[in-house]
Formats: sequence, structure tokens, C-alpha cells
Amino acid sequence: MKLYIKLLATAALLMVAATQPVQASALDETATPAPLETSITITNHFDGSDYVNVAADAGSVVKIYDAETGGTLLAAGSVYWRGATLELPQGFGDLSNVYVTLTQPDKTESARVARAVTTIPPGPVAADTTAAHYLGDVVEVTVSHVPAYAFVQIDHPFNHANELAIGRNNSSVEGTVTVYLPVNKVDGLSHLDVQYLVLGGTGAASSPYVSLAIPTGINSLSPITLNVNDKITAGDPVATHFALQEAGIEFAYHEYATAYQTGLSNARTASGALLNHAQIQSIVDAVNQQATLYGSYSLPEGDPGDPIGG
Repeated sequence: MKLYIKLLATAALLMVAATQPVQASALDETATPAPLETSITITNHFDGSDYVNVAADAGSVVKIYDAETGGTLLAAGSVYWRGATLELPQGFGDLSNVYVTLTQPDKTESARVARAVTTIPPGPVAADTTAAHYLGDVVEVTVSHVPAYAFVQIDHPFNHANELAIGRNNSSVEGTVTVYLPVNKVDGLSHLDVQYLVLGGTGAASSPYVSLAIPTGINSLSPITLNVNDKITAGDPVATHFALQEAGIEFAYHEYATAYQTGLSNARTASGALLNHAQIQSIVDAVNQQATLYGSYSLPEGDPGDPIGG
């Protein structure tokens, strides 16, 4: 369901894959050694599919059961590289543990290894969750008392698989997180669903949602977008890059700061007006694409970037 958290869990899986051997089987050479508990990563979502990631050698078959013996086979899949990600569309339900086996080629199935299901955390509190709506620019969602290192994820209220935006509390203590959604992402919506994503324990888990109404729009660019425009005018690439990060502009890399400054300045000159959030993101994306393909970047004069809804 949640691609972002699934990718995080998969990245963690790949990090341990090279350093987490299976448990040794001293007596039966025909049986596959059981996987180490720490090679198994759990992703438990409040709703939708859940996932089990297992680090293992290519060619192995992974099976997930709901009991230490007997029980039901929940999922099975083959390992094509260093691990497998198995989806449980029905979710974990009331399970407190799952039980994982490996079967290597020409060997019998291993013993089952228990792995605790990651606990669903409490969700955001309505009183701590606010929004501001800037017409033609962004909806600004602010959540206070966010747990340490937790993500704040904003999903489409009628399709939780559609992640609209995400931010994170990067502090070791609870704090405030603000997430910015270009208004073209919320066209036709009256509210948003907000939840936490938490890493820890045996993997990752997502919280229940809080519903957040989108307020009446203000006919202005948001303060954070105005700040980016101010920094573009001032002309300091480092300050502009920092402002891009503060505004939640995705994939704004420090090594391209000068190129961002040039592209954004050209776009401002060409448009003769301040740039909105979507236009700024479009310029940053263009810089990244050009730099990736050619190792340098130049924006054609007269190109202000794609407008919202364009």
C-alpha cells in the first residue's frame, strides 16, 4: 500500500542481506538452514496490504505462516536476488507473530522462525493537525507533537494507496512537521487523510488516520513560496537551495544549487511574475534531468516551467 515505507523497508533488507547469514544446520545437511530473525523485516499498515521482507540467497523459496506448526500458509515467493518481498493483501489482522521458512534448491524446507509483527502506532491528533490553503500555490499541512523520526504522510481520502505528500520529523524528540501539497494535487477534494509512518522494532508500521478539512483559499502565494522567490531575487545559490528544501521541493540536490539559481532566475525573468510551488518544482526537475543526462544544465530562455495544472 505505502510505496515509500515499503522502499525503506526493502532498503533496510538489502543492507543486512550481505551480512546476515542463515542459521547453521549442524545435523541435517539436506535441510535448508533457517533464516536469522534479524533478516526478516515486517511492514504493518493500518489498512491495505502488509509486507514481509526476507534477506536470502537467490533461488530460495520464502514461505510465511501464521503459526509455529501447522496453521495457514499466508504467502510464498521466490528470491531472485538478495531477498524477497511478500505481500499479504489481507494484512496481518490480529497476528502478533509470523513464521518464516526458507527452502534452498535441492534441499528441504527449513524450520520456522518467528518474527514479531510491528505494532501499529497511535495516529495524529485532530487538535494538533492544521491546514492553510493558498490559491494557485499549495495547501500547507502542519502537524505538531510528531514522534521522533516519524514520517507524516498525507493520502487521498478516497484511495489511501494514493500518497499525496510526505514529510519527516528528523529530530530525536517530538516536533512539528509541515508538508506542502501543490493545489493541483488536491483539486476537487474537501479534506485530506493524515497518518504517521514509524520505523523501528521489527520493521515499520503506519498509524490510523485523522481527517483534515481543506480550508477556504487565501488569494496569495504561501510564505514558504514567497521566501523561495525572495532568495531567487537575492541571487545566492546556497540560500536558494536551502529555501527549496524548506519549501518541500523534492530532489533539490546541493551540488546543483548554482544550476537551480540560474534556471529559476531565467524563469522569473521570462514569466515576469513570481513563481508558484509547482513552477519551482518543474524547474528543479528540469535541472536534475539535464544534469543526469548531460552532466550540465541550461534552461532555454523564455521557459518559466510548467504552470499548475499544465
